[in-house]
Amino acid sequence: MNIAICDDDSVFVDYFSEIISNYFQENGLSCNIFKFQEAKSLVDMCCTSNNKFDVAVLDIEMPIYNGIDAAKDIRKFNSDMTLMFLSSNNSHGDSACDLKIYKYIYKVAGKEKIYAAFDSLIAEQKHNELTYEIHNGNETSEVLVKDIMYVHVRDHSAYFHLTNEILCERNTLSVLTNNFKFERFIPILRNTIVNFKYIDTIKEKVILQNGEKLNYSNRKYHDILNKYLYLRRSQF
Repeated sequence: MNIAICDDDSVFVDYFSEIISNYFQENGLSCNIFKFQEAKSLVDMCCTSNNKFDVAVLDIEMPIYNGIDAAKDIRKFNSDMTLMFLSSNNSHGDSACDLKIYKYIYKVAGKEKIYAAFDSLIAEQKHNELTYEIHNGNETSEVLVKDIMYVHVRDHSAYFHLTNEILCERNTLSVLTNNFKFERFIPILRNTIVNFKYIDTIKEKVILQNGEKLNYSNRKYHDILNKYLYLRRSQF
């Protein structure tokens, strides 16, 4: 894993570099750490060169060109790169959400918070590799669970709505919800579960990021919202 660390204070760059390096060594994993003391160089490498960073850990409070500015420019070129913010305060929470910041780390938290952030990231990567086999007659389709937006069951058939197609198999919702691979799906009706990562907002309907609107049970509203918020907190 290639990790960029950017802070205008070299002491913090070295401090967090050592913590992250120790984390990977203790877990039998490998990483390459790249150190930056100003964000412009990091952004230039992210956007205009062949260097590929898997993760960028950015200090927010940097002079002239701060971590928020850097994150905005990185997002113009790379919407999927994992970004983490370092900060001495919690006044940038809205920006963190808007920019899809993976973790917001307080500098005073040090090792414990860094370790928790990378525990979560490694677990997320393993989850993203999970696959599910959809059996329809003699045909079998293996899909990534993360690519399933939602599942709707009717007439003893489960319809898997992916980002670019709909696949079907004979199945029940109870079987799917008892499968650990679908633990990040939220039941919104007796016959429908939704992958929380595709939910944009929950209002009169559950609105997905692609604009699709799904009905939900009003009686389940608080359960749906609570699980959605829990999953978002666990990720971010």
